Amino acid sequence: MAEDKRRKERALARGSKAQAERIRVRLAKAIEALRKGAVQKFRTLISTSAELPRFTDQPLVDPPERPTDPSDTPDDTEPVEYEGAPPFLKVLNAPIKVPAGGRAVVRLALDAKDDYFETHPGLFMTILSKGKDAFTVLGYSDVKAGRMRCTISAASASTGDRGRVIFTVMHPDGSLPLVEEVDIEATEPPAKRVKPAGNDEGKAKGGPEVREVFKAQWADFDFDANTIAKLEGNPADPNLLTIYVNMDYPPVVAALMGRKRATPEDLDGFREGYAAHMALVAWLQNQDDGSESINQAEMRRAAQAWAFTVLTGD
Repeated sequence: MAEDKRRKERALARGSKAQAERIRVRLAKAIEALRKGAVQKFRTLISTSAELPRFTDQPLVDPPERPTDPSDTPDDTEPVEYEGAPPFLKVLNAPIKVPAGGRAVVRLALDAKDDYFETHPGLFMTILSKGKDAFTVLGYSDVKAGRMRCTISAASASTGDRGRVIFTVMHPDGSLPLVEEVDIEATEPPAKRVKPAGNDEGKAKGGPEVREVFKAQWADFDFDANTIAKLEGNPADPNLLTIYVNMDYPPVVAALMGRKRATPEDLDGFREGYAAHMALVAWLQNQDDGSESINQAEMRRAAQAWAFTVLTGD
């Protein structure tokens, strides 16, 4: 047991130029993906409602534009309290464009109290009146703040296929239901990015330099146990930035030391992932305000989240 601990300590205390380059490449690829929109647009969608499943390849719907005129900004008012049966149902993002082979979210406005369908099960129905062979309704969320979502799949659709879905909210007392319908169209799926041919295929160029800072170097870089990362350089050019990452942040070291059956190569891989992840969080902070000042509390939360998601479950 003691020998295993010493072996891990030796593995965690070493650094190399090759490892630093691998960390830089990871960070450069992440930054490139963010700038080209791949990560932002195709990020995993996780619903806060148990009624709507998690889809790992579902494109996110673009957020609504923010008002630029101060007079268009809504006042700080109390949230509306809905009572009784909902009187209003409307699709907010019609018509629905779904990438062929993919999925899209239909946003609905419904004047009903939160979790209305939890207390009134079976009152929300969806019917595909056109395009049943091409489109499928996968699921829907409950009502939150007068809004709900429904997920449409075009897994069997070809580009140009059209359909129509009808949303119906039944009234508990049996009176006339609320009905809203919307057209669906299968669009061209996103083109896969093709790597350029040549000797540099697959290589990531540029990007900030990432420097690993170990405990013995804390005083040299003005680090301590609560400092995760620092950034210096020219904020206008990411290729001139240098990001320093604390490789001996105690909660992460403890999690790494607690890994069972971890080889030195495994620990190297985890450390590279941690350094690249922390450098990316620091870079994102810099992009938000252009400042070299890093919010260490946010960095510590990010480091602890990384340790929990990546290092637990062994």
